[in-house]
Amino acid sequence: MPRKQQLLDWASQNEAWIIEDDYDGEFHYTRKVLPSLKSLDHHERVIFMGTFSKTIMPSLRMGYLVMPASTVDAFTDCADIVTSGQPVLTQKILTAFLNEGHFFRHLKKMRTLYQTRREWDDCRPA
Repeated sequence: MPRKQQLLDWASQNEAWIIEDDYDGEFHYTRKVLPSLKSLDHHERVIFMGTFSKTIMPSLRMGYLVMPASTVDAFTDCADIVTSGQPVLTQKILTAFLNEGHFFRHLKKMRTLYQTRREWDDCRPA
């Protein structure tokens, strides 16, 4: 944790940005879950990226950013230029899936399933 705090202090002092890519943070089995940089950031210097490709399905090709409010307009303008985006219907379906709590129930089931598979794999003879 001291190294994380050093990095956050450096970003704050230098007005630099840290991009934290959490592509598989939802699945953890053997290690203590460490807090994200974003959760420790008190100076709004971290932009947190995540994806639904690992948790729902790779072909969904949808992710998300958690960023300071002051950066949203600039990122929106940039995204409009560099991406064609996902169909609105796909976005609305994912939004409903999240808002209705299905995503968190899905994650709970997947964590249990993957943990069980991991334990079975550990029991197999080498």
